Amino acid sequence: VLIEELGYALAPVPFVETVVCCGLTLADIGTDEQKSRFLPGISRGDRIMALALTEADGAFDPDLTNLKAEPFRDGYQLNGTKLFVAGAAAADYLLCLARAQGKPGEKLGLSFFIVKVDSSDVRVTPLDTIAGDRQCAVDFIDTYVAPENLLVASNSEFPMIQNTIQRGAVAECARMTGIAQHMLEMAVD
Repeated sequence: VLIEELGYALAPVPFVETVVCCGLTLADIGTDEQKSRFLPGISRGDRIMALALTEADGAFDPDLTNLKAEPFRDGYQLNGTKLFVAGAAAADYLLCLARAQGKPGEKLGLSFFIVKVDSSDVRVTPLDTIAGDRQCAVDFIDTYVAPENLLVASNSEFPMIQNTIQRGAVAECARMTGIAQHMLEMAVD
């Protein structure tokens, strides 16, 4: 109901991205430390996050994740691009799906990483879209991710990725229902 009303009001807020996609995923599979570090800010509305799933070739299938997360020092280093990241230009952090091992086509080796957006090794480029929405391309250039920002260990998270995608899709449908209701009323008037 809340998300439908946000759509009806045409509210330009990153609620679905921050709360539904990232916040609920953190609440489900984050460590206690990650939850205490991120969830209070999300709840207050002063921490904005965006979900980075879609690959540089436009694929939206977790099996085909190609963004590399290679071991580096005590953490990981990300290299590659994510496209159509809604709200990335306003986000403080990204919840980014990357492949820590294996190769595209495999369910193994996928992990979520929490990445700070304002670092010099993360480049966010707004995209011109037909809808005029807030989609961005995000380039990771030797982006270091500390071990405490690995959301889940490799090989154990694939069902959670599907849950994240499904929750986001349901929330977007609710938002679009509210928008459609608003547009219908405007047209009738």
